[in-house]
Amino acid sequence: MSLQKLADQITELEQQHPDSVLIILGDFNKAKLSHELPKYSQHVTCPTRDSNILDHCYTTLRNAYHSVPQAALGLSDHCLVHLIPTYRQNLKSAKPVVKTVRRWTNKTEQVLQACFEWTDCSVFEAATTDLHELTETVTSYVSFCEDICIPSRTYLKYNNDKPWFTTKLRQLRQAKEDAYRNGDRVFVERSENHHKLQDTIPQHSVTPCEVPSCFKCSTIIPVPKKPKITGLNDYRPVALMSVVMKSFEKLVVAYLKNITGPLLDPLLFAYRANRSVDDAINMGLHFILQHLDKTGNYVRILFVDFSSAFNTIIKTLLQSKPAQLSVPSSICQWITSFLTDRQQLVRMGKFTSHSRTTSTGAPQGCVLSPLLFSLYTNDCTSKDPSVKLLKFADDTTVIGLIKDGDESAFRQEVYERAV
Repeated sequence: MSLQKLADQITELEQQHPDSVLIILGDFNKAKLSHELPKYSQHVTCPTRDSNILDHCYTTLRNAYHSVPQAALGLSDHCLVHLIPTYRQNLKSAKPVVKTVRRWTNKTEQVLQACFEWTDCSVFEAATTDLHELTETVTSYVSFCEDICIPSRTYLKYNNDKPWFTTKLRQLRQAKEDAYRNGDRVFVERSENHHKLQDTIPQHSVTPCEVPSCFKCSTIIPVPKKPKITGLNDYRPVALMSVVMKSFEKLVVAYLKNITGPLLDPLLFAYRANRSVDDAINMGLHFILQHLDKTGNYVRILFVDFSSAFNTIIKTLLQSKPAQLSVPSSICQWITSFLTDRQQLVRMGKFTSHSRTTSTGAPQGCVLSPLLFSLYTNDCTSKDPSVKLLKFADDTTVIGLIKDGDESAFRQEVYERAV
């Protein structure tokens, strides 16, 4: 009877906490909980009092522990039981990984600085007119300079090592941010000659409206959207691009925002300065409450959520959208090149997939993608003043301000959005 009541309480706890592991401990004497709950295993196999096993430990993890008797505590007539995991720890099962890092010091930075100062960038431009060949040449030369100027160090990385972002690195990052805010010319001058090499590539990329293939390569990191994963749609595919490509994207974003900012739909709230989701909510409430002030009026609202919004951008349709906002055709062609024939691979933990070429959508996590999506949906506006379309990223709210029972404009707008 007592075991049945205990089993009922355990079952109730399981229903309340389905993702938790329950551990049942106690002096069960001769009783066995596994008779009532067969899925629970008893882990104490050593005698706990004289030659009897009276103290039990139950979990749903079979063969997870083995028990070792220890001396009793105080005046207790039951011995102490030490439960030791039977699995092998990751630290012991995983072999150390050999890592090679560069040792950056003030002296090596000066040597690398001198190497760049004596570099004649015109040699690279005269050697070839092909953008991809030029990019490969310049990046290979930068790597070559780093190899000969910066010494490397090899070490073993164990599974339980602390994260690489140490206290010293935090201090270095803070020093860099302080130097940037204070306009430290020494810090700026150190990178000027390196920028001469990097600036060569963007200049030759914009002119032919083409993005180097190696800069479009990305690594996709699946990031869970929610704690419990039930399918692939529960992951958000975040793309990691190269630092050079991110810097290039920032230049293009700044240029596009300067041109398109004043021309964007005023009911578009995401990815814009001084606008937030609160502004979208307040604007929607203003339209609704103002309309309901008059007797007989009512409102219909439709909430729309685009599934995998960034991944479904059609580049041929996108190419004409910026042109409608006075963006030069050369930049529109550059954007199309950025989205075409992108090499990407998926990395999850220590596993990496083979690379694939894709021309679909815009990579999530990139600097340029949010603005491209805003330009892609900018012309999605209402033709009737009684229907308001509020857009925030991939969420759209269609508000129908109904008067005299006439819902034709709202229904027409909903039909157009559906097809």
